[in-house]
Amino acid sequence: MLNGFLVVSPLALLNLVVLFLAMLKFENPPLSLVLFVLLSIVPTSLKFHLIAGEKRAPASSGTPPLHFSGRIEVRSTSGSVEGYVRNWNSAASVSGVNYGGPDEELHVNFYTTPSGTGPVNILTTNPNFPAPYYIGTSTNATLGVNSANIVGFNNVAETPAGSPPVSIDGQEAESSIWSINPNTREIKAQYVNTDGTYPRTLIFYDIRENSIFFGGDINAYNKEHVDTPASVVKFYLAAIAN
Repeated sequence: MLNGFLVVSPLALLNLVVLFLAMLKFENPPLSLVLFVLLSIVPTSLKFHLIAGEKRAPASSGTPPLHFSGRIEVRSTSGSVEGYVRNWNSAASVSGVNYGGPDEELHVNFYTTPSGTGPVNILTTNPNFPAPYYIGTSTNATLGVNSANIVGFNNVAETPAGSPPVSIDGQEAESSIWSINPNTREIKAQYVNTDGTYPRTLIFYDIRENSIFFGGDINAYNKEHVDTPASVVKFYLAAIAN
């Protein structure tokens, strides 16, 4: 091939003449002769691809997911540790800080992409409560700025990523809401409103009631709950104590 034109050798031209004469002599020239002539005028590099097919680069196997396991540390925005998410055999199974022994401390397991982006499910590995064993939001209020609305935090059934609350066994559940920063180990939640919007999702902690839940505006919430205000906290994945 030269400047977009097919260069044909003298031998190929001779073979082309042979094919033309054969077509004059035979109404249907032998297929083997036709193929021989056609292949003789095709450049070698192109001929290889026509016969053998182009060899493709092997598909990338991709980077394997990251595996995380441990307990969930609850920190104030100033960095002080409030404790670890609890593991109680009660209706409020995980929605508070553990003040008991190590067996009442929630242990979890999950996988993410190498960047930690979600959403992913977080599975409890040592539940003191009956199934389901994922953790997430358990009610379906609409969160937003200037709204005092909140949604619960509890053990929930598995739900699809990016889905609004799904009604399962009396709960309005979302499980696939989590992401993690692989460097800092901070775990964040992203709730999906019933209309499919993605509001700012903060983790609230009412220390008086020892209650953890989610909201979108801490100031709006505290204006309506003067006697039982909450504060914003953060979740971090921590190693399980030996």
